[in-house]
Amino acid sequence: VNAQIASISSLSAHADQEEILEWCRNFTQQPKKVFITHGELSAALHLKQQLETKLGWLCVIPDYLQKETLI
Repeated sequence: VNAQIASISSLSAHADQEEILEWCRNFTQQPKKVFITHGELSAALHLKQQLETKLGWLCVIPDYLQKETLI
């Protein structure tokens, strides 16, 4: 698997959502798919909606033990 995993430990989906969006706006290439795996469901859903609406990104909040084929 040729993959890169990034972690941002200093931000939260609640208080720092604008900072997360601003960080994402600086990507030079849009990711194929974003997996939101941290935070309470309501915050994750709101972040998903913001990323999809404002940036046009495909976002997924995976279910427990969900499998995903990466292409």
